[in-house]
This record gives sequence, structure tokens and C-alpha cells, in this order.
Amino acid sequence: MHKLTLILGTILIISGCGTTPMRTSADGTYTISAQFGSLNGSWERASSSVNEQAFNFCNESGKKVVVIEEIQDGVYGLSPQRSTLRFYCTK
Repeated sequence: MHKLTLILGTILIISGCGTTPMRTSADGTYTISAQFGSLNGSWERASSSVNEQAFNFCNESGKKVVVIEEIQDGVYGLSPQRSTLRFYCTK
């Protein structure tokens, strides 16, 4: 039974995915994160997701996205790979 729990837990960790709501900072910048497990595309997919969301967010108001930084964390095969993007919109 313990082995089954360990296997199921491992599968959940490496297949986890999700996106955090966009946060607005006092300095007018925005931050958004996405994470995907090894089985779901990992850092490449997380990076693509946050960059696309930032582009769409700025584009909706007729502006362009300017990326300040993108931070990636997580351990391939052990934990979800997350990409966090900080950006602002400009004309």
C-alpha cells in the first residue's frame, strides 16, 4: 500500500499544472506564473503560457508587452516547473 501511495504521489507531482492570477504591483508592473509537470511540457510550456498571457493582456488595451524578467524554478522529474514573468505594458 505504501508503494502505491508513493507512485500516485509522484505521478501527481510530475504532472501538475496551473496558472496564478495576474498580480499588479504598486510600480505599475504585472506578475503572472504558470507551472507544468514533466509529463505536461515543463518549463517550455510554462514560459510560453505566461508570455502569451502577458502579450494578450497588453494587446487588449492596444499596448505592447515589455518583459522585465522571467524566473524559472522547479526540479525536472521531481516537482512542477514554474515560470514567473514580470512585465509592463507600453505604447
